Amino acid sequence: MSVSASPAGAAVLLRQWAHDACYARSVRAPDLAAALLLNLEEAGSLGRQRIFPPSPHASRLQFVLDDDGETVLFIELSTLPMVTAEELTAVFGAARSIPPGPHQSGPTLVFDDLRPIDAPRGCLVMARLRGDDPRLALVESVTMSFE
Repeated sequence: MSVSASPAGAAVLLRQWAHDACYARSVRAPDLAAALLLNLEEAGSLGRQRIFPPSPHASRLQFVLDDDGETVLFIELSTLPMVTAEELTAVFGAARSIPPGPHQSGPTLVFDDLRPIDAPRGCLVMARLRGDDPRLALVESVTMSFE
């Protein structure tokens, strides 16, 4: 998928990745990598993480795996360029803010579940923010988990 190298383009790409993950054959690492057009063989391994090299669209992207070493529990990534909470809300819709955890500097936005009608699964998207104002804050990272 070709998108502009703008924050709005990065937000649209995130929406597309979440949508594609819902339609992946399964939540096994090879199937999710194929759905997201990622080469799993390029990913390094660190414990239960598969860490992909930086790309033009993501400075960081990793799969965090279950104990079986195949099932993806969640995907965590940081976009290039960084997006704002407002830009993500424009493409994902309403979100609720939850307070920061013990190792976070800002709140986390939790978006309504993405559930395409004919997809085999839904996707929960959360955005960890840098800064206190949920509308203007930059998004530090995005986490996608699956149901």
